[in-house]
Amino acid sequence: MKIVRKTLSLVLASVMVLSLAGCKKKKDGLKEYTQDKMMEVLEEKLGIDEEDIYLGRNDRKQNGYPDADTLDVSYEGVHISASFCDDPQEGKDVFDKSYQQFEKDLQSGILDEASKSYENKDDFGYYVVKGTDIGSGVFGDSHRSGDVYGAYYCSGSMSLHILNLKPEDADKVEKVLKALGLPCAE
Repeated sequence: MKIVRKTLSLVLASVMVLSLAGCKKKKDGLKEYTQDKMMEVLEEKLGIDEEDIYLGRNDRKQNGYPDADTLDVSYEGVHISASFCDDPQEGKDVFDKSYQQFEKDLQSGILDEASKSYENKDDFGYYVVKGTDIGSGVFGDSHRSGDVYGAYYCSGSMSLHILNLKPEDADKVEKVLKALGLPCAE
């Protein structure tokens, strides 16, 4: 009987060790899409026709932004613009400059009334702002006033901007963010 108990104890202990090893801590970070995967989500989850999605190529020589494949589409009053940079660090550097402006506006109190969500790490970052008359220019001067719901995400080679085109379309942004599985404003 003692042998059976010891054997059973060893077997149970082994099973527990193996089951704990199989439980991975949720990966910290932000979902990263490839251009193909982004197209798939836009088509399948949001029903956007492939012909309505503009695919292009950004050449640093034209505008100073990193070399990247690009994707642009408007969906129910929401503009979705993605870049998939050849050099992920260059994309992160551009994001970090924008994030500095966001932090400055956050610290000055400009964004106090807005709902927001944000995080910036070495390998990913994002900020999402939802509000009325936010006063910040992080999404461009035309989005300082009125209803604004904007988001900027950077993860790996992906840089993604999502923004309502008109004040009345701000509520539609969250539908896009949820379809993509990205953080929304809190």
